Amino acid sequence: MSAFPARRTTRTDQLGVWVSSTRQRRDKLTAEQRAALAALGMDWAGAVPAVEAAPEPPAPQPAPPAASKKQPVREHHEV
Repeated sequence: MSAFPARRTTRTDQLGVWVSSTRQRRDKLTAEQRAALAALGMDWAGAVPAVEAAPEPPAPQPAPPAASKKQPVREHHEV
């Protein structure tokens, strides 16, 4: 038998813990998740920052021409 009575938790307690945990980890949420929470009225979710378009990669440069060194043709009996 326990010296302390068991604590009864309510759904409100559980929801409060979830909100607190989610709020603390909001930087790990996706933009879609934060937008959904903001739409539900969670002010702390805040406006999701716009993702800037990545700059275009530079155009591929043509490979410099390789020095064309012709190898002498050797017969199979030459070493």
